[in-house]
Amino acid sequence: MVKKLFIILALTLFSLQINARTLASVSNSRLTIGDTFNFSVRTDQVNIRPDFSLLSVNFEIVNQRTSSQTVLGSSSGNVQVTEWNFELAPKNSGTLRIPPLTIGTDTTDAIDITVLALSQEQQQRLKELEDNRFQIETSFRVNSVYVQQGFLFTVKFYYQGDISGQWVNPNTTDAIIEPWGEARRLNRLKGGVRYNLVEQDYYITPLIPGQFDIPSFAVEGEYRKSNWGGLQSFKVASNPEKIEVKDIPAQWPSTADWLPASKVTLNETWSNSASTLKSGDSVSRSISFTVNGQFKSTFKDFDFGSVKGMKMYKDPADIKDRKTVAGPVSTFNGVWTYIPTESGKVTIPGVKKYWWNTETDSLELIETEDKEFSIELITAQQSLPEIQPVLPEVINNADNNQAPSPNSGIWPWVSLLLAMGWASSIGFLIYQSKKGEIKKEPEVKTEHKNLKSLEAAIKVNDLLTVYQSIVPAFNELKNRTIVASMHDFKKLPLSKSLLSTIEALEQSVYSANQTHSSVNLGNLVKDLKAQETSQDESTLSYSNILYQ
Repeated sequence: MVKKLFIILALTLFSLQINARTLASVSNSRLTIGDTFNFSVRTDQVNIRPDFSLLSVNFEIVNQRTSSQTVLGSSSGNVQVTEWNFELAPKNSGTLRIPPLTIGTDTTDAIDITVLALSQEQQQRLKELEDNRFQIETSFRVNSVYVQQGFLFTVKFYYQGDISGQWVNPNTTDAIIEPWGEARRLNRLKGGVRYNLVEQDYYITPLIPGQFDIPSFAVEGEYRKSNWGGLQSFKVASNPEKIEVKDIPAQWPSTADWLPASKVTLNETWSNSASTLKSGDSVSRSISFTVNGQFKSTFKDFDFGSVKGMKMYKDPADIKDRKTVAGPVSTFNGVWTYIPTESGKVTIPGVKKYWWNTETDSLELIETEDKEFSIELITAQQSLPEIQPVLPEVINNADNNQAPSPNSGIWPWVSLLLAMGWASSIGFLIYQSKKGEIKKEPEVKTEHKNLKSLEAAIKVNDLLTVYQSIVPAFNELKNRTIVASMHDFKKLPLSKSLLSTIEALEQSVYSANQTHSSVNLGNLVKDLKAQETSQDESTLSYSNILYQ
């Protein structure tokens, strides 16, 4: 007998639940910050699409799923039931409210969630985990360099979890620092813990002798503490490093331009291998100069000066550099052309270039030999006879009677027709103007009813009406429907002041404790109108994204 009563009671409760049109419930109404709970909404209404965007005011939506099933009702036969399930994580501690939600023709009850703060012991444990979540290491292979001698500097950034961030440019005026190649993304074990790793090389060229303090290299961005947690900001920087920068050595020639390098090559070729030149001859000199460890910006062009008995013409030099794993390699290619102007012996000086070998720490000279030519110019007796120009035969028309051109009589008629057409066009325009057929379109003024309703609600401080009027007023300003809900509206590239006002409105309207009842509405309409000239849609992205 008791068993039958229990079954009847269970069926009765089930029937009551099925007959209830819409129900909202939570798995836990009291939890600690960092925990999650389930929130579900169940209804027998069909073909509805509820707006759950208000859940994100106080909670992070960790997971969401929807299911439908057909069940047996107590009196109406089969009933289709739809259920929405959310896994939510509180954004703050305190009493947080799930506001009433509109589900078709029904409205759910508000539900308050009590969220407890972390204890000191829990906070300390989390801090230790956070301290090891991000790490930066640096390395370089030289103990000292000469002024204007560059070196490679490697930065390694270890991280855990889901992050997005970017490098922070180091700040210094004592050196030139630039990224060297693309960043390398790896996966490494460090201290027995698996980390994601991003390696980036830099090329640093000190400009001033003395001790150089290598600036800190940093990464900043956002990350999630867990799969459900909200975004948190972070910034981690490397420890400071020092390196000795040596001055130009005393044995360096004072008249030469300072050139530290790991390797230098010089090649010279001539277009004419003969040692004798005659009138009308020319000879070209090509020089190729390559330096390992310097950029093209450090090059100064070769200056050979003038050569007695020769005119010199120089082509624009081709100067370029390229990146290698060991540093920059720059190349200079130039061409000089010489033309004899006097007879006799002429010497064109070779190339001499001093450079400091950073591998052997010694002064070196690279050079080419002088080039000698014998010039033989043609004398006046050997000169060629003067060439007389051939003039066209002059047609002598003594009678001065030329036959008229066959087309000479057409042009007066063509001119007359063009003039008549131009006069007809002017007359037609004057006639139309007098008839008043050319009229200016009247300006159509748009009446902004929703905007006026928004302004009226602001005057009486009706926060709920203000909040509900923002989207209609915005669409009205755009003269078409851009967004259908506040959820979609907040995806647009809103100004900071407008977004701040909307968030304050939501907190005031849907907060359990009404702690945000004071909302500044002074510039709301002005900020909303400013969005009128903005883009309808926007894709938000980080600039200089390092990783995602």
